[in-house]
Amino acid sequence: MRNTIMYRVLFLILLLGFTLACRQFSPSSTPEGEITAPPVAPSATLPPTQTVVVESETLPVPPTLTETTVSESTMPRWREYEFALSSTLLAGTGGQNDGLCEWQLLGQQDEKVYLWALCQVRASADGAATMAPAVLFIGLEGVYHVDIPRDGGYYVEDIKTLFPPELQTCALDITCFDGPAAMEHIDMRRADPSMPPLIVEQGVVLP
Repeated sequence: MRNTIMYRVLFLILLLGFTLACRQFSPSSTPEGEITAPPVAPSATLPPTQTVVVESETLPVPPTLTETTVSESTMPRWREYEFALSSTLLAGTGGQNDGLCEWQLLGQQDEKVYLWALCQVRASADGAATMAPAVLFIGLEGVYHVDIPRDGGYYVEDIKTLFPPELQTCALDITCFDGPAAMEHIDMRRADPSMPPLIVEQGVVLP
């Protein structure tokens, strides 16, 4: 009898512990006893796609070159030489602005170009002609001055003044320049105005 009572007490203790354990692990409920799902975050609304319109830049049209906009520096170098030499060597002949010239380079020092030259008026093969050593002065805009020795007793003195010592001997020697060949080429150019001076045909680069 005593053992039976002990068994019952033990059974009640176990039943009470089991009941408490079940309550401890039971899911939480709302006051109504319903299980609620976790709140779902609202979906983000993407901003509407913006269309960017890029305006194309209109580039300025370069101006068309005309005869009035072309610089005089486009004149071939040899024409500058010829015009400057003709204006000096044929001064006072009436043909200084329209002469044909041939020349041979002797040297260069800074802005000075030393040479032998022969010029004759274009109008006639029998027209005035002059052959002389000369010094061309060249600046940023081309040939701006020409010096030649004076005639007579000043000739040697001017050569020594105008030319450096190493070029004075050749400047005083007329055979340093082939005058006959130069005159022959001038005659050819008179017949064919498109023909340049002989030094240009030979491919010599002019300073």
